[in-house]
Amino acid sequence: MSGKGQNTGWTRESIRSAVQKYVATSHRWETLHCTSYRKYRKAAVLIPLFLCDGVIHVWLTKRSEKVGHYKGQVSFPGGMKEPDDKDDIATSLREAKEEIGLEPNQVEVLGTLYPREVFPKYLSRQLWRLSMSVLGLWLAKK
Repeated sequence: MSGKGQNTGWTRESIRSAVQKYVATSHRWETLHCTSYRKYRKAAVLIPLFLCDGVIHVWLTKRSEKVGHYKGQVSFPGGMKEPDDKDDIATSLREAKEEIGLEPNQVEVLGTLYPREVFPKYLSRQLWRLSMSVLGLWLAKK
């Protein structure tokens, strides 16, 4: 699988070390530098990384043509926060299980990235949401 220009020789430990400067262990909506974060609907996605022959891969999904928004787009597994979700990590893991069958106990959560504003094209600002990205390492067995 390794090709010209690809960085091979990655291990779980080297991935953990490399992502530490990009992730935070305690991102919370309340830490955003805006006072209006509460008006947004909350969502979370999982960025599932996995290793194959020392090469890092990312697991992406393609959205159905039957969904309301983002038809046919390539995306990370994720979705809206539900009342039973303890936190953003729980949301991302629940959605990954629903969408791609990835069991939460198969993911080592490495941290979260800073939340970003997401909104469906051509729709009202009331549908805008803040999305938290959770970086996870899929503990796949070879």
